[in-house]
Amino acid sequence: MYKVLIIDDEEPSREAIRILGDWNGLGVEEVMEAGDGRSGLALLREKKPDLVLVDMKMPEMNGMEFLQNVEKDYPNLFTIVISGYNDFEFTRQAIRSRVVDYLLKPVNRQDLNQALRKAVDVLEARKRSESEFIDRNITLNMSVPKLKENIYLSVIERNFKVKNNEAFL
Repeated sequence: MYKVLIIDDEEPSREAIRILGDWNGLGVEEVMEAGDGRSGLALLREKKPDLVLVDMKMPEMNGMEFLQNVEKDYPNLFTIVISGYNDFEFTRQAIRSRVVDYLLKPVNRQDLNQALRKAVDVLEARKRSESEFIDRNITLNMSVPKLKENIYLSVIERNFKVKNNEAFL
């Protein structure tokens, strides 16, 4: 299950995103909201969401400043930019910060859920990859004692041959 943070200074925009998102279908258990980038960063530190949707023009800390902080402090966080402005500087910062998608307001249901699906698919792939890595490490760590025993026995019995033990090594 995933946690999502919506950061937008306009309450109707946050509400629209909350209504339009297929949260259950995407496996999202919690949707949080912040009214500006500064409070969004505080929620990010406290709640550790998996995905953040951020507006670019906000008081206190705008979306560009927020993305710069995220890029530096949370490089693995997935972000989706939602903006009412098709501004080159905003787009450039979004690309630099490796956002999942850049959606223009007013956001429609299909575009929003497509961007959310893309982010969730990557999150799931990352989880599978980490799980496989952990499983391989567990298997390796469990086989190391037996491998050591076999090598020690072959050395003690004086029949250790590198060629025969290459598979073990």
